[in-house]
Amino acid sequence: MKVICGLIELSVTNSSEEFWEDGTFGNEDTHYFLDINFAHLAHDWDEYKSFSAKTRNEYEFLSEESYAKLRRKVSWGE
Repeated sequence: MKVICGLIELSVTNSSEEFWEDGTFGNEDTHYFLDINFAHLAHDWDEYKSFSAKTRNEYEFLSEESYAKLRRKVSWGE
């Protein structure tokens, strides 16, 4: 369970420490997970919009302003 929690925590920044060091490589499971987490970006526009709408529905309790602010924080580390 600890490993799974660690992978989910990495999805917040979508990177690992190894991404920031030249010449280093991370744990394969970690990087496979992060690649899979980004797979939705390779879909066509309609599928991406559907994915985005489903993600937004998961956070329907947030106002549009709060949701947008938190999405920017996750996406850009703001």
